[in-house]
Amino acid sequence: MASLTDPVMPPSAGAEQARRRRRSRLHSALLLSAMAGLLALCGWLVAGWRGVSWSVLGGAVAFGFVARTPVDLFLAGMGAHVLSPEEAPGLLAMFALLCRRAGLERLPLLCHVDARLPLAFSIGRNDDTAVVIDDSLLIGLDRSELAGILAHEIAHLRSGDIVLKQIGFVLGWLTRVMSQLGVMLLVFGLLLRAFAAVRWPLLALLVLTLAPIVVQLLQLALSRGREAEADLAAADLTGDPEALAAALQKLRQWQERGLRRVFPTGRVLHLPTLLNDHPPTEERIRRLRRLAARDAGIR
Repeated sequence: MASLTDPVMPPSAGAEQARRRRRSRLHSALLLSAMAGLLALCGWLVAGWRGVSWSVLGGAVAFGFVARTPVDLFLAGMGAHVLSPEEAPGLLAMFALLCRRAGLERLPLLCHVDARLPLAFSIGRNDDTAVVIDDSLLIGLDRSELAGILAHEIAHLRSGDIVLKQIGFVLGWLTRVMSQLGVMLLVFGLLLRAFAAVRWPLLALLVLTLAPIVVQLLQLALSRGREAEADLAAADLTGDPEALAAALQKLRQWQERGLRRVFPTGRVLHLPTLLNDHPPTEERIRRLRRLAARDAGIR
C-alpha cells in the first residue's frame, strides 16, 4: 500500500477506471430518470398535466428543504462528536491526505459516535460535509482497514452520491404521496361501482398502487450501484483493495455477532439483493480481492 503519511497525489485513473466511472454515472442517471418518469406518470394519472406540474413543483420544494438541512443539526441529533487534532492527530492526518488525493476542496468534518452496530457514513454537500464513524471502528480496525473505510466515505462525497440519494429520496417520497391518492381513488371507485354502473380505469389505479414498490426497488438499486462504485473508488484512493475487503469482512462478523446477541435463538437472515441498499458483502469482498490480485499481477 502506498504510504498514507506523505503527500502523494492521486494515481491516474486509467482508461478502465474512466470507463467504469462513466458506466456508473450512466447507471445512476437511468435509475433517477426512471424514478422521475414514474413520478410524472403517477401525477398525470391522478390529475393530468396539472398533476405533473404539481409533482415538479413539489419535488423542487422538497429537495430544497432536504438539501439545505444543516449537517450540524443532523450530527447533534445523533450525538456525534467532531474529532479534534488533539484527540486523534494521526487519524486526522490520514483523513486529510485521503481527501487531498480525492481532490476535495474543503476538508469534511470527521466525527465519531457511539453505536450498537458498526457504523460509517457520509453526509452533506458542497462545503457542509461530514464523515461519521462509530467508536468500534476506531478501536477494532487497523490503520489500513480504517483508511479503506474512510476512503469509501470520501468517495461518496467526491462523486456527489449524497445529492443523488437525496434526489432519489424526494422522488420516492412524492411517488408514494401520489400512490396514496391512487389508493383513495381506488376505494372511491369501488364504492361508485357498488352503487352505479361506472367504468373505472383499473389499470391506472393498479399502476398507482404498485408505484411505491417499484420506486423503492429503484431507490435500492441506485444505492447499491453507488456503494459498489465507492468501494472501487476507495481502492483507487488507498491503492490497497485488500485492506477494504478485510474491513468489510470484520464489519460483517461484528454485525452478525451483534444480531445474535439480540436474537440468540434465531438465525441471521439475509435479505435478497433486490431488497438491500448495499451489494452483498461477499460480492463486495470478491470484487475487491479480484482487483487486488489484478494489481499484484501488474506489479
